[in-house]
Order: sequence, then C-alpha cells, then structure tokens
Amino acid sequence: MRPQLARSRLTARPDGSQYEINRGPPPEAASDLLSHARALGRHRIPKVHFGPVLSLNTLVNSKEERARLQALNEEAVAGEMEADPGAAASPH
Repeated sequence: MRPQLARSRLTARPDGSQYEINRGPPPEAASDLLSHARALGRHRIPKVHFGPVLSLNTLVNSKEERARLQALNEEAVAGEMEADPGAAASPH
C-alpha cells in the first residue's frame, strides 16, 4: 500500500492573498472498474495511469510553470482545469 499524501489546494482570495485548503485523503480506486479491466485480459486493457491529478483554474501554457507544478507533487500523473471548481466545492 502506498503512503497517503496530504492533499491540499492553494487558492487565492479576491484581494489576491493566498490560502491553503486541506482536501483530506485521496479516494480509493473503484473495485468494480478494476475487476472489469482485469476480466478483459491484458491484451485488451488500455494503459491506465493511477495517481494524483493537478487541478487548476488556469490554463498552463508554459514549460517552466508546468515544471514548477510537477515539483509540488512529483507523483501527479496529469493536469487539467475543467474539474477544479467541482473539486473545490465537493465534500471531502
């Protein structure tokens, strides 16, 4: 079992000051989905990456900024911006 990483979100207030929101432990993988994928057989399973996803409300179009964000969580497997408002508003 992998160690649990602290999940937090750094965000900004309307005045521009930043604060951190503790998001609690990451959810477990859905056992039904994993079972279904295993039942299909290895030759039919697309490559799936499991891990944290960086979620922002800003488009990152800079190699330097992407590298900075990756350094914040080296286990992150992807980045996206559409789920950010939902993730921030969802119960933990």
